[in-house]
Amino acid sequence: MKRYTISILLILFSITVVYSQQDTLIFKYRRLAVDYQQSVKMAQKSLEGANSLVEASKAGFLPRLDIDGYYNFFGNPIQLGVTEESPTGQELSNMYELGLWVSQPVLTGGYLKNTKNLAMARTDVARSYVGLSEQNTMLE
Repeated sequence: MKRYTISILLILFSITVVYSQQDTLIFKYRRLAVDYQQSVKMAQKSLEGANSLVEASKAGFLPRLDIDGYYNFFGNPIQLGVTEESPTGQELSNMYELGLWVSQPVLTGGYLKNTKNLAMARTDVARSYVGLSEQNTMLE
């Protein structure tokens, strides 16, 4: 019994000694290299772009509000007085129009759902590419 206890303690002690002998500076230098590497920064920016595509695809499910304005002018301002064609004089006419529309996509044939799934897949690919770039940098 005493022999087993001593052997277990000896194994645990040897594991901690081996683990404590690893250089912590190498991990710091690898992290600095990853933070400095331009390919990793580009991969992170593409991940941010993919995340914004996911947010934009979620906005497609929401109702959309459109406001539109229109103005039209009829008449000739130079000929306001009495003429032979119009003995009472010509009047200017203005036409104003303002429109407000609310639209909600109901039947899109799965377009919105597929757009969201595609954006999420691109996010996963970009996230994997960031990890791959970091690992390649650490390996170099």
